[in-house]
Order: sequence, then structure tokens, then C-alpha cells
Amino acid sequence: MDMETESFTGTHLRNFNHEPINLIFKNIQYKVACKKKNEEKIILDNVSGSFNAGRLTAILGPSGAGKTSLLKILAGIKKKNVSGQISINGHEINPNEFQWQSSYIGQESAMLPSLTTEETLTIATELKVKKSLNRDEISEKISEIAELLGLQKAMTTRAGNLSGGELKRLSIGVELVTNPPIMFFDEPTSGLDSVSSCQVVSHLQTLARNGHTIICVIHQPSSRLFNMFDDVLVVSDGNIIYGGPINEMVGVFESAGYICPQYYNRADFALEIASREIKRNSMLKSEKINQELESLISNTIENIAPLSCHIVPLDYQNDTGILRSEAFQKPNKKTYAASHFKQFRVLLKRSLLCAFRDILLTRIRILTHLAIGLVLGTIYYNIGNDASKIMSNASLMFFLIMFMFFANGMLTVLTFPLEAAVFEREQQNHWYSVYAYIASKLIVDFPLQLLCPTIIVFTAYYMSNQPMECFRLAMFWSICILFTIIAQIVGLITGVMFSVQIGVFLLPAITIPIVIFSGFFLRFNEIPYYLKPFSYISYFGYTFEGLLLSVYDYDRPRLDCSVEFCFFRSSKKFLNEMDITEGNYWTDVGFLVGFIVLLQISLLAALKFRVSKSF
Repeated sequence: MDMETESFTGTHLRNFNHEPINLIFKNIQYKVACKKKNEEKIILDNVSGSFNAGRLTAILGPSGAGKTSLLKILAGIKKKNVSGQISINGHEINPNEFQWQSSYIGQESAMLPSLTTEETLTIATELKVKKSLNRDEISEKISEIAELLGLQKAMTTRAGNLSGGELKRLSIGVELVTNPPIMFFDEPTSGLDSVSSCQVVSHLQTLARNGHTIICVIHQPSSRLFNMFDDVLVVSDGNIIYGGPINEMVGVFESAGYICPQYYNRADFALEIASREIKRNSMLKSEKINQELESLISNTIENIAPLSCHIVPLDYQNDTGILRSEAFQKPNKKTYAASHFKQFRVLLKRSLLCAFRDILLTRIRILTHLAIGLVLGTIYYNIGNDASKIMSNASLMFFLIMFMFFANGMLTVLTFPLEAAVFEREQQNHWYSVYAYIASKLIVDFPLQLLCPTIIVFTAYYMSNQPMECFRLAMFWSICILFTIIAQIVGLITGVMFSVQIGVFLLPAITIPIVIFSGFFLRFNEIPYYLKPFSYISYFGYTFEGLLLSVYDYDRPRLDCSVEFCFFRSSKKFLNEMDITEGNYWTDVGFLVGFIVLLQISLLAALKFRVSKSF
């Protein structure tokens, strides 16, 4: 029975009939560039070892030793500046196939807080399973995962209300829907109390007993937690100093001259050695130790398939010359279980659920636009046809632009980083394409992009007594809709590229120079010639000009005058004063549409760049 077909049987988690996977890595080297020119820092220095099926293995070491880097390299997450050989069951790894045989669960249990446990598992099943399943099959699969991980009582609980242990188990569950033979965990007990930590590791132990290859990075485990593992890999300064069964670790270290005190936590003992906080027994001769260790290392490399016990001295340079590193193979392309249309459909359903559940934010957004529309309508009441207040009317239009930009742009700057961790985790495990994700996000938010500007525009437009002609109102509204879309995409790009703290500062800082060239503060004919090109890239300028043209152009009759003399009773005079006599409404619309297309491409590139940074 092949992997894809078997994984859909009702007992696919407990009856693990896949071929067991033994992961072997040889001479893995990973370097990063330092700030100083022409210098590189070696994170992993030609390390070799293996992980066996049916065994729960811990990767142990002090902070900065290279544990997480090694885990990400083996999982195929990190590819840049990596060299070496990785094989499974004696065959060189094919990254395009390996992505279906493995899964990586990061340290942060990133989940969408608005979805329940059952909904999260259902969506994961629809996106990750190649075969099309009916509702009964999906329900059966989810029930089995819930039973295995002890999540039966939390199926209707939203992820935002789960405990730390339940959230960790749910993060395991979403990857178990495809029953991958090998699973990588980066500190699965991080942030949990001792009881929850043991519960999580106990579930991982169950997976290992069912035939999976389970590899975990563990940071300073308790003695009870450490004893639940079968094997351990101890990493120190980019080198592996021990790899093998936990029960044999202390004996190997003692044979090398490191004496473990009685009743001492073996994990702490290994960490102290890896951190160089414990010295060898001076009664043992280092020459003899080094000879024995070199023999162990040679035997391990020559017979790498079994996870043999071996230890490397802390000052030992791993340069045996037996194996030569080759370029780390990269996948040619990403493949996904679901078609692009199915990805879009499932992500659209998920985004809609989150949007409807987050009703408070939606209500606040709508009410804020209504409130500001009423405030503007009250302040600028009945000025739209008064020539003596024509500059105030222009101020009303400019304030509308500013509010719509920051109300829609700043919102996405604040909300996307909250979802970024989920997006990155799902990208790392090849759930869906960036195209499907961004399409679903934009479409779900589109109704609000129509509703919110409509509320504020119609309210302010009517109360300020703008010309009540359908074509003018439609032109005014259309410009505002296009500008709102631009604001949201600009906010998304900022949220994708930067953290919340930096994005909240950068968006206004970048916007202000664009606002200066909008035509409200500085007329086009007043701009120095060497700065005029900047006015052509100001989407504020095209929006402001479009609003003025929709209200004052197209043969508008002479305005009323509430004082003795009004210079701008002719709207043409005012347009001439604003230096937009030669302006064309449809040219402004065309430029705004062009900005939307360009920004959409930029958003796609920004998302791809963010994903590539994590590899």
C-alpha cells in the first residue's frame, strides 16, 4: 500500500504501515556572513549522524550551539549557505518528495485564534491531503487525531482560548493529518509547565512507538522529561559531541573523563559539558582519550546507518577527510496537495470565518467611518455650493482622503503581523501558494472596502451639500473606493515587510512626503522642476484631483455666494487656481488603477521575500 492511499484509512495513525524512515546526514556545514567584510561564522561544522524510525530523539545543547539550525536544515526549511549530504534509508534525499514525508513544527504554536480546534483540523485536512475526502472521512480522520492527542474535550473551543499544552498538541495535530513518517519539533515544551510538557512528550512518544521518526530540539529538560526520550544528540559550538541512546550517554562521557555526580540530572550534565562548564578528570590521559574517540568517530561515519554512540572532544576538529561535502540539493519547485482553486476556496472560507468571528473589529471599523462622516458633515455643513467657502470644501475632500488612507492602511499594518506566524508555518510545510493566500485575503476584505468608504462618502457628501447629480456622486465615490484599495495594499505591504512597531512608524513617515505632492499644500506650478517627478507618483495627488474634478468640472453652474463678493463663483477659476485645468478625471482613474496593479505585484513580491527569508 502506498503512502498516499494508506494515509486515508481509518486507523492510519495507529497502524503505521509506511516504510520506516532512517534519516542520515553527513558532513553538514552551515555558514553565515558576519558584519565584518569577507568573514563567515560557522554555525555547523561538518556534522554527521542519523535518526532512526520508532525512536524519540532529543537534540540537546546550550543556546547558540546550532540545534535549531540543524533541525531546520534536516527538515528542508533552511537551504542557503548549507552543504552536505542527507539521505533516507540509504538513498539521497529528493526535497520535492521529502516535503510529503516530513513536517516541521516550530517553537511558536501559531494558530488563528478565531477558529475552533475542529475547524483548524478540518481546514488542515482539506489543504494537506491529496485525495478528495467526504465529510465522514474528514470527521473520522479528525476524531482519530483528537483521540491520539487528547483533544476530544477541546474540539469546539477556539484556538485563542486553548491552554498552552492543548495549543501545542493542536499544532502537532494539523501536521498529523497526512501522517508523515518523520516529524521535526523545535522546542515542543517551550512555555509549558512540567505536567503539560510531559503530556506533550508522551504523545510524541506514542507517535514514535507507532513507527514515526520523531526529532525534537529540547532546551534544559527536567530529569523526568529527559528519561522519556530514547536517543539524544548533544551539540556544542556547531559540533556533535554525542549521539546515541540516552542510557549509554553517561558511560561514554565518563570513559572520556567527564564524571557525572550521583543523582544528577543527566541532561544538565550533558549541557554542562557542551557549555564547557565541566572539566575532564585529570587522572585520564588525553592522548589515550583522543585515540579512542577518533576510532569511535571513524566507525560511526563508516557505519552511519545505525545511530551509534560517539563523542567528539570539545577541542577536536572534525576533519576526517573520509566524506566530502556536496552542494545541498534544493527543490526545483513547490508542489501542493490541493489544486490552486481548492486552496483559494478553503482559504476564502477560513478568512470569512475569521472575519465574521472578529465582529467587534468590523463593527468598530463601520461605526468609525459613520461617526467621522457625521462629524465632517456637521463641521462642513452646507458649504458645497458656497463659493465663499470653496477652500474649506477642498479641505473637506483632503481630510476625507487622509482619513480613508490611515483608517484602512494602519489597520492592516496592525493586523497582518498577528497572522504572519501562521502564514510562515503553513508556507514552510507547503500548505498553499502565496497567490491563493493573497487572493483570499483581498476578496474577503473587499466588501468592507466598499461599505466603509460608501458610509463616510455618502454621509459627508450629502450633509456638506455637494452637487446632487448622480454622475458626480458616482465619480466621487469611485475615486474613494480605488483609493481605499490602495491604502489597504500599502498597509499590507508595510505589515508584511516590517514588525508592528516599525510599521506603525514607517507608514506615516513614508506617506508624508507623498502627501506634500498631492496638490493641496503645494500647487504643481510651484514645485521646483527637479522635484516635479515626485508628483507623478503621488496617489494622493491623483485622488485629490479626481475628487475636485468630479465636483467642479463638467460644466458645473455658477456657485452661490453668501457674502458680497466671491472670486471663485466660476468653478473653472477655482480649478485654474488649483492648477488642474488640464486635468482629466479618467486619467486620474487610470493612474489609480495602475497603482493598484503595481502595488498588488509589490505585495506578492513582499510575501515571497518574507517566505524566502525563513528558508
